[in-house]
Amino acid sequence: MMNRRNVFGVFLSLLGILLSGCGKEEESPGTDPLTAPVDYLGAMGQAMNSAMNKTAVANVQSAIRMFRASEDRLPASLEELIGEGYMAGLPETSPGWQLGYDRQTGVVAIRKAR
Repeated sequence: MMNRRNVFGVFLSLLGILLSGCGKEEESPGTDPLTAPVDYLGAMGQAMNSAMNKTAVANVQSAIRMFRASEDRLPASLEELIGEGYMAGLPETSPGWQLGYDRQTGVVAIRKAR
């Protein structure tokens, strides 16, 4: 039977092993204070691009709804929305992305530029 002193010693040894871990601590991405400003700017740029693309899709979808309500059909292309005066021009998307339009369903989506 183990006495209290031995049990306490084993407990302290296990606690020490658990607290020390494997000796190498890995940092999570974005936790380095030296790169924090760059990481922040990168995240802000991604957020701005995402907002720009979502706004572009929402604006075109709105024009399509107005076109459909007036013309009782879907536009044949996004350019028809411009030609008929429902939009002054296609909204800008972030670099590397473009608007896609399915004239069968009237759905507008953002996709990688070809």
